[in-house]
Amino acid sequence: MFNSNHNYKKKYNIDYSNTIGGSASQEIKYILLDGTSSAGKSSICDDYNKKGYVCLKGDNVYNNKEFWKLKSNEYNKLPNEYMDEEQNKIFYLNTDGNFMLKEAIKNEKAIIDWISCESIIESFNQNKIKLFTILVYTGIPFLARNMIARKKDDYRRKFVFKQYANRYTKSNDASKTIDSVNREKFKEILLANFKMEFKDEKELIDFCNDIFQKMNITDDNDHGIMIKENIKYDYLLITNDKSKEDIIMELDKIII
Repeated sequence: MFNSNHNYKKKYNIDYSNTIGGSASQEIKYILLDGTSSAGKSSICDDYNKKGYVCLKGDNVYNNKEFWKLKSNEYNKLPNEYMDEEQNKIFYLNTDGNFMLKEAIKNEKAIIDWISCESIIESFNQNKIKLFTILVYTGIPFLARNMIARKKDDYRRKFVFKQYANRYTKSNDASKTIDSVNREKFKEILLANFKMEFKDEKELIDFCNDIFQKMNITDDNDHGIMIKENIKYDYLLITNDKSKEDIIMELDKIII
């Protein structure tokens, strides 16, 4: 089911020639790591921090008072009415996107570890600053293994699978298939390791079905999956069965 010839590079960004971001052939100065929680982004960020990149992690930013001050100011500007999709995008562009852009360009080189990346990508694009986006992919069994190792009160233990379903969907095109999933096997993983996250088995099964429904899968057969069209990235990094050393070696060939 997995396509070993998948093209991991996907050029989506604007033309950066003759802009302050430089050309695509120049050194990669700003890197964005997209992917679910527990996909391995933090380990990559820490490694490149040792190579001269300032590491900007979402967990640290969420403890930054200036970040929440900006959030509050932008929130107070909102009209007293329901927020539509466009207003929501603008809000996150003016907060998450612009804040992370300003934090990044304070440094010669920076690597950003974030979850919801659309606003950051848009902020860099609008300012014509080159951002190299790496989508870090980790399959469901490996995500489950990583989440099992976390504290039982970590809110991300269950939410990580929702993040997964937001990025990937059923594939009917072998050339775009990056992995395979099975709903029954996912249910077995939940039953064996995540019972404490649910009030009863029905809630667990409903959660399992909902996750796969979001990926357009409604049966218990094996299905190939691909990246959803709205997910923007320059390089796909698949971490399944790879050691940390293998992952870093792969990225070094692209970045350094």
